[in-house]
Amino acid sequence: AYGGHDDEGKSGVYRCEPEMNSDYQFYSRSVLGQLRGTREQLLSRIRDIGSSPKWAGPQYDLIEHNCNHFASDLCWNLLGRRPPTWVNETAESLARSRRRTRVEQEALRLSLASYGSRFKSDTDTELNADAPG
Repeated sequence: AYGGHDDEGKSGVYRCEPEMNSDYQFYSRSVLGQLRGTREQLLSRIRDIGSSPKWAGPQYDLIEHNCNHFASDLCWNLLGRRPPTWVNETAESLARSRRRTRVEQEALRLSLASYGSRFKSDTDTELNADAPG
């Protein structure tokens, strides 16, 4: 499982029994395939993913970097397949909206900066010419 915390450099990945995490309500099981490799090989791959800075606790974001994103990456790394898209569709929809807002805000900021750089010097000159002194 994956969850957030504020301890920089510490993984947000933790161990729990499948379908038994008391922090979450289990909904449905989706069988994606069969794992291949020894127990040691699989545990090593899971540890590698879990210790990645990508999955550190402070990186957690309920909408854009949550436990379902972790499960998707884990499945991809172990099976070469991802869970069905419905698993994280609510968060993905909210993330698209959040990203759209960020892009719009950045476009507005750049437009205002461009406008300011074009017209600020003319306005400043006029204001300074009218100023007493």
